[in-house]
Amino acid sequence: MGVGQKSHIVYLFDFGLAKLYADPSHIPYRDESLGNVLLYLLHGCLPWQGRYAPSKGAKLLRMLKTKAGSALRDLLARSPVEFTTYFDHCHGLEFKEKPDYTLLIHSSR
Repeated sequence: MGVGQKSHIVYLFDFGLAKLYADPSHIPYRDESLGNVLLYLLHGCLPWQGRYAPSKGAKLLRMLKTKAGSALRDLLARSPVEFTTYFDHCHGLEFKEKPDYTLLIHSSR
C-alpha cells in the first residue's frame, strides 16, 4: 500500500514467473499467490511455512496437505471477511476461467 498522498495506490507483485507446483501437467490459472502474500503480511506467517520434510517433494506435499486441510480456513476465520471471499472465488474457478475482477474489487473496499 502506498503511504501519505499515495495511500490510494496498491503495489502488486508479478507472480507471472512463479512456477512452483505439485503436478507438472496442471498449472492452474486460479493462482491464489496474492491472497497468500496478503495473509502473510496481515498475520506475519502462514500455517504451511517452516514445515520440515526430508525432501523438497515431501515438503511440498506436506504444504499442500496443510493448505487443503483446515489450516487455511482457520487462518481465514481470524482474517477480514474479504479474504474468505477472495479464496472462495479462487477455489471456484475452472482451469482457464478468468477471475471476476469486479467482484474482487468491490469485495475489498
